[in-house]
Amino acid sequence: MGKRQLLSGAVTLFVLFLAFGSSRQSHAKSPFRWQKVDTTMPSLQPLLENETVERGDLVLYHAGAFYWSAQRKEDGKTQYGIVGRGDQKSQFIATSGRVQGMAAWGETLVLRLRDSLVQIDPSSGETIKSYALPKMVNRQPIAFWQGKLALVDQNRLLYYNWPESGTELVPAGESKPLPMEKVQRAVVCGDALHLWSSYGGAKIVSIEKPINESRVSAIADIGKATERRTGGDYRWFWKMACDGKTLVTADVDQSVSTLHRYLQLGQSWLPVTDDMECLSDGAACRHSKREDWLEYYVSPANREFNGVVLLPASKTISQKIEEEEMPYGGVIKRDSEGNAALSLNTRITDRPVYRARISRYRVEFNLEARSTAFTDQSIPDTLAAYLADGPQYRITDPVITESRDRLLQDHASVESYINAQYNLVRRSLVYKQDGRFDAAPVVLKNGHGSCTEHSYLQIALLRSAGIPARLAWNWLPTSDTPSFNHKVAEIWTPEYGWIISEPLSSPRKNAGTVYGYHIVFARLAGPRHEFINRGDRLIAHNGKIAEGDRQPELSLKLVPVAGAKSRSMVEMAQPIEPSEPLERGIGNPARGDMVE
Repeated sequence: MGKRQLLSGAVTLFVLFLAFGSSRQSHAKSPFRWQKVDTTMPSLQPLLENETVERGDLVLYHAGAFYWSAQRKEDGKTQYGIVGRGDQKSQFIATSGRVQGMAAWGETLVLRLRDSLVQIDPSSGETIKSYALPKMVNRQPIAFWQGKLALVDQNRLLYYNWPESGTELVPAGESKPLPMEKVQRAVVCGDALHLWSSYGGAKIVSIEKPINESRVSAIADIGKATERRTGGDYRWFWKMACDGKTLVTADVDQSVSTLHRYLQLGQSWLPVTDDMECLSDGAACRHSKREDWLEYYVSPANREFNGVVLLPASKTISQKIEEEEMPYGGVIKRDSEGNAALSLNTRITDRPVYRARISRYRVEFNLEARSTAFTDQSIPDTLAAYLADGPQYRITDPVITESRDRLLQDHASVESYINAQYNLVRRSLVYKQDGRFDAAPVVLKNGHGSCTEHSYLQIALLRSAGIPARLAWNWLPTSDTPSFNHKVAEIWTPEYGWIISEPLSSPRKNAGTVYGYHIVFARLAGPRHEFINRGDRLIAHNGKIAEGDRQPELSLKLVPVAGAKSRSMVEMAQPIEPSEPLERGIGNPARGDMVE
């Protein structure tokens, strides 16, 4: 099919075929090309028994080694200095006083003592030159940034030209106030100067505006400062450094070294984990993987079942299905929107009717790393159903169109508008479940709604602006047993395809970012699934029910994969082995390499 430009005309509904068959063939190219993040960190020798690195001491990475401000006991006396550790390095360089700041200049190290800067050769430990410091508050950080020496004095940033000869520091422009109070760490990484303070908690302020060498007054213009949230224990950032790639925190004692690497993604610094994967353009990362066996059981057992059960989506931004087993055989069929279901007509015992290995991730998305003009967005004709109106959306209602237009005034790109509508819904609605399913304009006027109504409003605001959106049936782990208990909106983006937009579950930050470990089952243009004739369910029975018998029910079970580092949301006191491998039925349907 051809493509059409956004907002170029009326939306036309389309019809897809109803697919039946024994395998799922790929019908879309996945826009997500996840790449494993390098987690290699150096192995460092521990401290000697007479060496001490305290919590407030500094760390610097230089030429393959970490250097900490430290102290050493010898003959009952305390000697201040720096301790160096690398793959092939273990040294202590003594100084005349406590080291209060460290930075690298070329092949040398510059140490800030109480009243002076000392330049040393790290290979020999010899002092090259000393420089007098103006009177300043003690224990403030230093850094070399864009060819200038940057000194922090309380809440101000001072720039100095580093002297090629002599020992005098010459100011380079006027000092400027810093965008955070009581800066305790200043680290240059890449083109940015990163500031941290324990008083600010888990935040890093990054200054990224280049220095204009042609105008002295611009040197002290610190530009736009961005606060970025950090993951993990913020106290680790007492030991913040840059390893040439990104920020690291590095601590060491007599028994072990503790190193953590962080990746910058939009407004966040993410601690790198062994299972972290990121997109090549740096717009998204997923991590903290949980691996489980997902098992489907139909009850009551020992009777005929003629119907369908909806299968989990095989590949989404936050979940992956592998090693599927269907012991009763059956047929995989698809509805008109591509959702998969297992069709069975057989006698059911107490064995699972379906089992698969499911991996779920936390996802961090920086959607606004891209900026697509609405007029430049090209949408496949096959997505027309996800732009259409419906009684639950009412995308031409003035309540929706007026909200849309207000958002568009300040958010001219597709990506910016997506996050703007997300924030509008998140801030305007409180969660309230009253048994009603009001249309989007009513929900916005009332200021409350269930998860379904939150999704209706997002979809209405998106479709009204010409952005495809749909409803996802899923399990949000608010209970121990997986079930269909939640709905959420999904949004089609020009570069990445479908992303989840979850305003009710942590961390409630922006579209695409989700920590909830959802299990996604079906994605729909409207509120109904064509295979399910009895409301919001994952199972439909087509046969007759004998008098006195109850309707078949579907129950789901998560069993942690043996040996996996991650755990399911149901934490177990002891590891639980999965059920015995299921026998494949004759003509067992395999979903193959389906991308949904």
